[in-house]
Amino acid sequence: MSAVEKAEKELEQVKIEDEVTDVICEQCGRNMVVKYGPHGKFLACPGFPDCRNTKPYLEKIGVPCPICGKDVVIRKTKKGRRYYGCEDNPECEFMSWQKPSTKKCPRCGAYMLEKGNKLVCSDELTQHYPVSITCFTGDVASPSFIKECFSKIGHLDVLVNNAGISYVGLLTDMSEKDWDNVLSTNLSSAFYTARQAIPLMLKEHSGQIINISSVWGNVGASTEVAYSASKGGLNAFTKALAKELAPSNIRVNAIACGIIDTDMNHCFTQEEISSIIEEIPADRLGTSQEVARMVLQVINSPAYLTGQIITLDGGWQ
Repeated sequence: MSAVEKAEKELEQVKIEDEVTDVICEQCGRNMVVKYGPHGKFLACPGFPDCRNTKPYLEKIGVPCPICGKDVVIRKTKKGRRYYGCEDNPECEFMSWQKPSTKKCPRCGAYMLEKGNKLVCSDELTQHYPVSITCFTGDVASPSFIKECFSKIGHLDVLVNNAGISYVGLLTDMSEKDWDNVLSTNLSSAFYTARQAIPLMLKEHSGQIINISSVWGNVGASTEVAYSASKGGLNAFTKALAKELAPSNIRVNAIACGIIDTDMNHCFTQEEISSIIEEIPADRLGTSQEVARMVLQVINSPAYLTGQIITLDGGWQ
């Protein structure tokens, strides 16, 4: 037996203990272990061959996720590029190309990123503009949540109400819960935020409230009765509140959007989207960037502009 063969045989007899992890196998309930393959580490069930469940090995970096507090792990794109994401993905959508740090930005409170040998703020707005950002996660249909958000605000120039959900289906198939959910999110939330914002604006004798509405609030849409009703109510809310606040130099306007390329409209098939586009003179969907620019134009518009429902739909309706 050659020396190489002898060494290989001795190596085969060496038993390497598997590293046990806290990841539980969904199929048999055991703690999965770390294995080594041609492409690196992976997790496998110790019950092999009875259980053949495997998972990618996600290396933790010792930093909590800035969104949900669970561990940040190293992930890879399909092309092999490394990035940092939450271990609870897809429930938590946190991701970053730079390694997040446990330290917070002293100016805005956002988490910091490691960039070379220095730390930079993770919020792009705070990096390019002299503003501070405070983020909240909650239900805009909850008055207590809105009150909590506004408790952190001492001065307010502009309020933009852009939260919105839809329900596509026949009215007879809609439950009371579905109806209340759409109306509360799309309409009642504007009441809750405006009620908190108005006192702040009255102190300065100035301010603007801009509501993001829809063309369906003007003309209605079949199979979207609740959504149309909520946006129609938002339009009436805008006009009435504008008259109420005009003497205090506070303007209230709404932007009635056509179909915009957002996650909310991804419920439609490509065939359905193509059919809608055929009806739009601009021959395309609108973009969220265009809506944002429209909001900015309303903010910078003459002070005499108030109580208006401004349509942004590519000539559709």
